[in-house]
Amino acid sequence: MASFNVKHAGIWKRPDVWVKDASVWKKPKQVFVKDGGVWKPLLWPTLTFIDLAVVAGQSSAINYGNFVAPTDGLMLVCAHAFGANSRQGSTVSIGGTIVTPSGRNISDSTRKWAVACLAVTAGTYGVTFNLSGSNGANSRNGCGVWLLTNYLSATAISANMGYASNSLSASVGLNLGAYGCAVYLAGEGVRGTPVWSGASTDVTKTATVDGFAQTFVAASKLTAATVTGDVETATWASSNDHNYVVGGAWQ
Repeated sequence: MASFNVKHAGIWKRPDVWVKDASVWKKPKQVFVKDGGVWKPLLWPTLTFIDLAVVAGQSSAINYGNFVAPTDGLMLVCAHAFGANSRQGSTVSIGGTIVTPSGRNISDSTRKWAVACLAVTAGTYGVTFNLSGSNGANSRNGCGVWLLTNYLSATAISANMGYASNSLSASVGLNLGAYGCAVYLAGEGVRGTPVWSGASTDVTKTATVDGFAQTFVAASKLTAATVTGDVETATWASSNDHNYVVGGAWQ
């Protein structure tokens, strides 16, 4: 179902929809219309990729830098941290607000991950991934950030990480929502852009941090239907000892 435009001062624009609630006009997160007996969103969600950061960081707080939200919306974060010490993922700070992740590694691991989100207004937000202890030496840390508008809920439907050793690929399973989105962060080793089974690559970045070169890839997709156990796979041209995909889904 495509979104529609209205003409204002001779220019076609995407409309804002407002409703009256207790005599106060408010902008709803989403409006639904019935089409062929099926309720569908009047305005499709819009997912905007913001940036992918690749940084060093051996401490318990991995600072990925600043990310700019172009408009109001839900800021989505997929973070991964690798270091010699086995730790748990703890919290994510977005613009100074401490957020409990929708998903994280709750067991000690050298590969720490978290998926989190926060409703934001247009502006600049620093993102930090807090661990249960110091990350350790040989650090290689990546973080993908997106902005979702016209969303239904500020709570993720699901979040997960998939890992595979000595393989060309890695897969992650998520529950998807109708008229929503899924975002992914993949990496390990120095390789090019993988082929995704359903998502589209937003960006691929290779950088040398803490003395090690590392490739990270951010990808995403809009979801039209509710799916339980959707599996997204990233496949590279060359094998690697370690492969992972972190993912989260919203609607």
